[in-house]
Parts: sequence; structure tokens; C-alpha cells
Amino acid sequence: MRNLIELTETDIQLNTFNDLKGFMSDSKDGSIRRIDLCHQNNIQSIEELLSIVGEKRIVEAGTELYNYCLTQNYTVRDLDYCINHQYTLGICRAFKGYECEKKLFNHLSTKYKTKLSDNELDLKFCIDMVIVARTKLNKKLAIGIQLKPISYLHANSQHMKSIKLKNEYKQWKFEEFYCKQFKKIDVTATFIIYHNDYTTYDIFTPEMLDIEIEKLINEN
Repeated sequence: MRNLIELTETDIQLNTFNDLKGFMSDSKDGSIRRIDLCHQNNIQSIEELLSIVGEKRIVEAGTELYNYCLTQNYTVRDLDYCINHQYTLGICRAFKGYECEKKLFNHLSTKYKTKLSDNELDLKFCIDMVIVARTKLNKKLAIGIQLKPISYLHANSQHMKSIKLKNEYKQWKFEEFYCKQFKKIDVTATFIIYHNDYTTYDIFTPEMLDIEIEKLINEN
């Protein structure tokens, strides 16, 4: 067994390579999102998620990342660092994201009819969960919610700006096409909830979201 280590620092360039090349992407091995794996299997720990994904998959992804760094003349510490980067990104942060998503879902589902997104909905529209309700005037309301780390809000590299624009377009498609045309929803909206280190919420909190939902319900 390899001694995998969770990294505390973030290498933005390695994250960018992962986004561009998909070394840990689902399409590479035909699997579903790791957060979905957590939900479906009621995962309780990082170790449990690793046992399902497999250490071999992490090592392969880390090796591919390291080799790609060499082709790009990007100086990275060593092969082990790339493997630990993939472990951190694909296992540790996925599990912590799942816990944070579950916490938000539990908060919302006590008040509203809330559904976790399936793999297709998330990939097509960048939506993690959907709230459906009836407004004061008996219109159908659908709200798409995405959960992101606070670093996503502040990231300003050209690569991240491109990702943000793509996500905004996907969420626009969720509101205009998926909800209004396909699902025949009358009122739609999307919101991003930002978390800090997978524990607390910043900028736009679940409590602030409650206020916005009630506004949409009462004003339509």
C-alpha cells in the first residue's frame, strides 16, 4: 500500500492541467462522479471512498499528470507529489464536498422539496440540487443551487474565468431551456452557495438563500 498524503497547499497549474486533460474525469473510466458515489453508498470516511475508487486509479492519474507536466516543461516536485495531488483532489476534497453538500441539502429539505442532482443534471447545467415549490399565485417554481468553495469566487486566472463563463451559460440553459421549455416551469432562478474550507459558508449563506426563496414564492 502506498502512503497517500493529503496536501494542504494548492497548485493552481496542476488543477488547470486536470481540468483540461481530465486525468481524474469520469469519462476516463466510465464511473460516476465521486460525490455521487458518496451519496449512493452513504460513505462515512475518506478511506471508504478510496477503497471504492481504488488506489490504482489514483496512481494512474498521478502518473499521467506527472508525465504531462514534463511535456509542458512545468517544474513539479516529483511523481509522488502528483499522485498525492490527485488523491487530495479526487478523494479528500470530493468527500469533504459531499459532506458540505449533504449539510446544505439537510438544511433545505426541512423547508422545501429538494432533490439532489443526478450526474447528467450536474454536468449539463452545473447544478448540485434543485428546489421545487409553488408560489403565492400558484405558479411552478424551480431553483437550481450550486455549491462552490470560496476560492472559486476569487479565482481570476484566464482558465478560471473561462470556466466561470461556461458555468454561467450552463445555468442560464437550466433556467431557460430545461426548466421553462422542457419542464414547463413558470419561475426559475439559480444561486451559488460558497463554503470556506468545506465547513462554514461565506458571501451567500443558506440563511440568505432562505430569504431569497421566500421572496420568489411571495412575489410571483
